[in-house]
Amino acid sequence: MTQDELDAIRKRADAATPGPWTTPEKNPTDEYYASCFPADEDFIGHAREDIPALLDEIERLRAAATSVVEAYDFWDADQYERDGPGREIEELREVLGGKRQAALDAAGGQE
Repeated sequence: MTQDELDAIRKRADAATPGPWTTPEKNPTDEYYASCFPADEDFIGHAREDIPALLDEIERLRAAATSVVEAYDFWDADQYERDGPGREIEELREVLGGKRQAALDAAGGQE
């Protein structure tokens, strides 16, 4: 999901009325009457609090992933300058390379 998509979701969530949302009494003659299952009503009712919380978590995880990538890049360059291309560095690159890619993936593929 791109940052623009997340920003659009955040904008819609911020514009919505405050929660918690509740289900009014159903009246089949009311033009706004809709039939849905109780689990659907529960999902919709909690969306007002759940969506902003999920957006906050995505933001937190992306920031954490970026920090991991930055730390890896700093350590990698610093270690290489001190020791040259040694066996330990190559082994660490193999181990950390997968973690770095996972962090990049979690950050939305952005450096």
